Parts: sequence; C-alpha cells; structure tokens
Amino acid sequence: MCSFGIGTSINHTSETQVRGLLERLCNIAKVFNNSPFAKQSQLKFSPDDFAYKLIGTSGDHAADQKKSHDIIQSWRMEVIFWRLREEALLNMGVKNLVTFLLPIKMAQLEKLSGYGAWEALSTEAKESADVEVVQEVWKRVFDGLPESDCKRLSCFICTGCCMHKDLNMVKAGDREMQESWVAANKRPPMLLANKDESAVLDMCADPLNPTPAEKQAAESCNNAGLQLLHVEKCWP
Repeated sequence: MCSFGIGTSINHTSETQVRGLLERLCNIAKVFNNSPFAKQSQLKFSPDDFAYKLIGTSGDHAADQKKSHDIIQSWRMEVIFWRLREEALLNMGVKNLVTFLLPIKMAQLEKLSGYGAWEALSTEAKESADVEVVQEVWKRVFDGLPESDCKRLSCFICTGCCMHKDLNMVKAGDREMQESWVAANKRPPMLLANKDESAVLDMCADPLNPTPAEKQAAESCNNAGLQLLHVEKCWP
C-alpha cells in the first residue's frame, strides 16, 4: 500500500483541497522523473497518470468532500477522454483521420456561418472552438466503445466515513432501551454520575427539594452502557 502521507490544507474549500493534491502529485512526479531509477528504466510519471488509475475517493459526508469528489472525477474523465482520443487518432492513419475530423470541423464552420466568420474570431475564441472539436472527438470515441468498457472507465466510487452513522445508531439504540424500561414499568439501571456530578449530588441535603445546581447535576446523569462509556471517557 502506498500513501501520500498526512498533509494540511489552508482552508476547507474543495478547490483548495484538490489544488493541494495536485501540488503534492507534481512534487512526487518531479522527484520520481529526476531519479536514476526512472531515467534508467525510461519511466515517467505525471499527475494525469494518477487520475487515470484512480477509481474513487474516500472522505466524510461534508459538502466540501462531495464537491472535491466531483472535481476529481471531472479531471479523471478529461484525462481518460484525452488518452482515448490520442490513441484513436494515432491508429487512424492520415486518410481516415481527415475523413473523421473534416465533418466535425465543417459542422462547426456552418454553425458559425462560414469560414469568413471563423477568420473574424479572436484567437481566444478560435482556441475555444478547437476545444469543442476535441470534446466532440472524445465523445464519439467514447460512445464507440463497448458498453462494458464505458462502464469500467466511467465508474468512480465515492466512499464516506461511517463513524457518525454508527454513532447515531448506538444513540438510537440506547434511547430505545431507556424507553423500554418506562414502557415495562420497570426500575431502570442506576444513574452513573461523573466526578463533578457525583460531588454535587453527594452534598445534597434534601433530595426532595434539590438546589438548582443539584437538579442540573441529576438531570445531566444518565444510565446504562452509553453513560458508562461517557464516564470512562471512552465516548464523546
């Protein structure tokens, strides 16, 4: 198992967290690509290699983690589409390549109202239009794959921490158990006070007329297993 180690982020925004991941990957790539092993073996690593191999993310159920998952998934699919496009175009040959690309470009020119309109575009607008052609190539290549390959390449799993789910389940079970004593008209387990609560209750002179502090201490106490864990500092 390989680990990136433990890092920190300057804030909890998804963009900052993903940017931190990219910076760490770039540092790893720089070290690896300059290593004697990589040069002797003629190996090269880039952050896109990481995205291509990634099959999912793991985090908690917070909104920033879900958004980070979506950002990384978009990056991964862009890498996959780009590599599929390169592989497909390289294997086509010049004649088939022209036959494939020409209709896409002509459809774009027609949409722009002709070649004259294309020439009138700014450099930035032309670059944006070329990106649209590339994206159309991605889509056609991807759609031409077998369905099983499409599912395999597009599958990106999001797993979440179950700690809070387990905590809620235990709390709900504890509440149900306490209510069962009342429903059965049975005496519940004894109250378990922590040190502070116990000190207040031990000084109670009149249990029938407790002071506000004594009443609060009694109400703060609970019973059964969950309270025992709390008193022993094993439970938050």
